[in-house]
Amino acid sequence: MASTTASEPSPSPPAQPSNDIDVAGISTLVSWNLADGTTEFLQSMPGGTSSSLCRSKLHLIYESESRSALFKLQLSFLLKPQRHKSKNTAQFFIFIPPENIATLSLSLSAAGGQETPEVVRQVLSPDTICLRFSLNAPPTVVAPPAPDRIMPKNERGAGVLASLLDLGRQTNIAIYLPHRALDQARLRTLCTAASGFGLASIAHHGSATLYGGKGDRILEASIIDSPFENGASDATGLPAVDCPPSYDQLGPGPPPAVGISLEKESSAGQPSRKRPRRSSFDPASSPPSPSCGEEGMAKKPKYDQALRETHQRMGTMEKNIEIVEQAEQAAQMEQRIEQAEQRLTARLDRRLDLFEQLVKDQIQEHKRSITEMVEQRMEAHEEQTQTDLDQLRREVESDVEEQLIGKKAELHEQFRDEREELQASLEERFADLEESITERFSSARAVLEFD
Repeated sequence: MASTTASEPSPSPPAQPSNDIDVAGISTLVSWNLADGTTEFLQSMPGGTSSSLCRSKLHLIYESESRSALFKLQLSFLLKPQRHKSKNTAQFFIFIPPENIATLSLSLSAAGGQETPEVVRQVLSPDTICLRFSLNAPPTVVAPPAPDRIMPKNERGAGVLASLLDLGRQTNIAIYLPHRALDQARLRTLCTAASGFGLASIAHHGSATLYGGKGDRILEASIIDSPFENGASDATGLPAVDCPPSYDQLGPGPPPAVGISLEKESSAGQPSRKRPRRSSFDPASSPPSPSCGEEGMAKKPKYDQALRETHQRMGTMEKNIEIVEQAEQAAQMEQRIEQAEQRLTARLDRRLDLFEQLVKDQIQEHKRSITEMVEQRMEAHEEQTQTDLDQLRREVESDVEEQLIGKKAELHEQFRDEREELQASLEERFADLEESITERFSSARAVLEFD
């Protein structure tokens, strides 16, 4: 039996809580400091307002056992639509290799704190967490493999691309995220492990797995075209794409085509029902004058051809104008939706913060009330216990007293019987002794009298 007990394995100690992290889709803001000390954000317009900030999605993995990690930011915005697509949304990624992290620190910013910029509190949350990276090499900004030339849809997209290029040259980066997103104790453990180039990259989460395994490429200014005209650089610093020459550069067109209607075609593609006005010199409305002769009749087909070409050009221009107007309206609508989303997110974060504070206050109030209730019940229980003990003591004392009295009476009765027996025995022995002494005295007296 003893050998069986000795062979049983001893119970293992309880498992320690894991410090591993695997979260994705956390809304963040990215910033860095310029040479003049000002703070620049990942945004669509340098020095813009909160509506121009770009909120990227953070994917963070930390495996404590293998000492590896992943720091990946994802950002999406519209590029110029391709011919076979009505909408072209491109995904861009920012990788921070753990091997390049010299130091990683965590700072907590309470509501109203001086360390957190006001724009961060407006967009993210009044309470934020900031991860500050000090790198020995800039992060890697990854662009989609297609198309070959990246052309943003509008100025906002061009500003985002310029900001991404600027981010790809920084070595001191700050990432702000809501304080509820991650456990602070695990983040501190991550910061300690990552500082001093202590972590390695996770192989199966590299950039080669992006875009359906089609590969990736580094974002560079040489693969970006700007949607601005005249081949000049725009406000974002991106090179502009070559545009068609203006009408002034083309020179004078064909002779003015009379009878051209400026009315647009209807949405169903039907031409306008208005009859085109004819000028006095329209060859189709008046016969050629005698002075023109055969020369006028020879020019009539040319004028008709020019008229048809002008109609075609104007129809194409009207369609292009409609497409541009629709694109501008879609861009404005998208910007409004994004701004509304940011406002709703900020409002939701504020509501969540208020709700969280309300829940904390209610929990504290419940804790206080429960503590008071427990104390009151403990006091009542102690009083009842003391009363029961006093009653029990009195009952025990009464029982003991009765037992003592009974025992005393019993002992008294026993002692009295023994005393009476002893007294009778002594009296009997005294009587025998007295009789023996009397006999001896009588014998002695007789002897004396005989002598």
